[in-house]
Amino acid sequence: MASGKLPRRTGRSCHTLQLLETVRKLPAPRRQVPWLAEYLHEMSVFPKGKHDDQVDSTAQFLDWFKRPYPGQNMFEILQQWAQEDEERRKPQPVKTVWAKGSMEWLAEQNKSK
Repeated sequence: MASGKLPRRTGRSCHTLQLLETVRKLPAPRRQVPWLAEYLHEMSVFPKGKHDDQVDSTAQFLDWFKRPYPGQNMFEILQQWAQEDEERRKPQPVKTVWAKGSMEWLAEQNKSK
């Protein structure tokens, strides 16, 4: 445990809770998946269940999925650039310039004092 990793069972338990919370948020058609009930049962009885193969594979996937991948920073940079471009494309508010001496110009001058 010196490497900072959780013990195997603790790590899988954390993943199990995370996965169960995610599955609960899925829309109703999830009930039509024939293998889901067995999968959720195995996840919910872990670590006291008879089998834990699916828990292992799910935990391994979640560990892998959370790791940064090569080139991830480039993806984030491109995403940031796209957002900046989108902001630049939005019309900017135009400040009205009143003719000197007009009523509007005088009102604006009085506000700035």
